[in-house]
Amino acid sequence: MSDPKDFVIENGILKRYIGKGGNVVIPDGVTEIYGWNEEKEDYYMYDYDSIDERYYTVFNRAFDEHHTSLRGVTIPDSVTKIKDYTFSRCTSLKTATIGNGLTEISDLLFWGCESLTSVSFSSILKKIGSWAFSGCRSLTSITLPASLEVIDEGAFEECSSLTSVTIPPNVKNISKDAFKDCTALKSATVPEKLRAQFSDAISGCTALKNIEFVK
Repeated sequence: MSDPKDFVIENGILKRYIGKGGNVVIPDGVTEIYGWNEEKEDYYMYDYDSIDERYYTVFNRAFDEHHTSLRGVTIPDSVTKIKDYTFSRCTSLKTATIGNGLTEISDLLFWGCESLTSVSFSSILKKIGSWAFSGCRSLTSITLPASLEVIDEGAFEECSSLTSVTIPPNVKNISKDAFKDCTALKSATVPEKLRAQFSDAISGCTALKNIEFVK
């Protein structure tokens, strides 16, 4: 169990993780995890320290790319929103367990998490955002939930260790390049209604020889 002192939480929003990493369990009761600040053009802002009389950098993501010691993250059911980029470039992150309060994986959420091997999705997940898992090169398998409806552009792009995928029957839309350059992908099971969309989603999947389209 993570130390509550490792988290900066305001009105249910996890603003900042200040712990040492390892396997982090986000406290129950958190409803939102802070990520990209839409009002700024960069990933950070500056604040002034009146004691040191100097400006210092304050990152706008609860988990920024300097947390290379983060090994695992468990997100409670109370979390209903995680902003873009929140875990991006956490290069040592291996496992992510996403609670059953989340309906959407935001854009670039796990982008560049090159050590990620295991993801457990929310059972009410509706959408996986653009480039959410792009560059997760150690991800060998995924089990997409039956509730899923949308897989956005580049969602699993360059997941170069992914070997197979089954698209759930409730999926209505797979965007272009969703599985682009998944060079180890050998087999896929896809609803017949998504035949054309899936064809546009798999450019660069040079090992993909077995695609089963099901009604």
